[in-house]
Amino acid sequence: MNPLYVSRKYLLTELIIFFVLIPILLAISVPLWLKVFPVVTGFIYVLALLYRYTHFKIKKPNKKLLPSFWKSILLRLSPIIIFGIIFVKMFDPDAFFRLIVQDTRLWFIILFVYSIGSVVPQEIIYRNFFFKRYKKLFTNENYFIFVNAFLFSISHMFLHNWIILGATFIGGLAFAVTYQKTKSIWLVSIEHSLYGLILFTIGIGSFLAFPS
Repeated sequence: MNPLYVSRKYLLTELIIFFVLIPILLAISVPLWLKVFPVVTGFIYVLALLYRYTHFKIKKPNKKLLPSFWKSILLRLSPIIIFGIIFVKMFDPDAFFRLIVQDTRLWFIILFVYSIGSVVPQEIIYRNFFFKRYKKLFTNENYFIFVNAFLFSISHMFLHNWIILGATFIGGLAFAVTYQKTKSIWLVSIEHSLYGLILFTIGIGSFLAFPS
């Protein structure tokens, strides 16, 4: 079987296993090995398919898209900052800007680790791979983007916080729309990193499994 050309039933089963069942498994209380094995196996499987699709080549973004990209970023920054401030003030006021003030070095480390070690793999899997692999399952583009954002949100179930699930769903919508418009992993990763780092700086890191 050519892994790039499979039946709709096969693709749907694959999607449910990787993007629904594994996140649920990570969120429940089971032995660690039951979590590690499917995650590692699934990651290797996705990497193999990505190699078949793209040979891991990521194209540079189209320069013509940059003005509209940065305009959309600026429009979204204010509500993100307001959400972050309200969230921290409500649930952990002592964390407000604490990390960057008390441990700037750790803040820089998180900036690097989060952007390279977390955001880029997430965007490769949830946007680059997901769009190439599963878009054929959906006839409605808006529904496809909604499903992508929802699945991105439930990948954060292990944090056990409904507000975070809501925030990552909204973020997932933004990232899916950006990728749909630009087809650029670079641009969507920049957007994802920027929003995340703003929230970490404000003090929301502890709710996302990072220091704050």
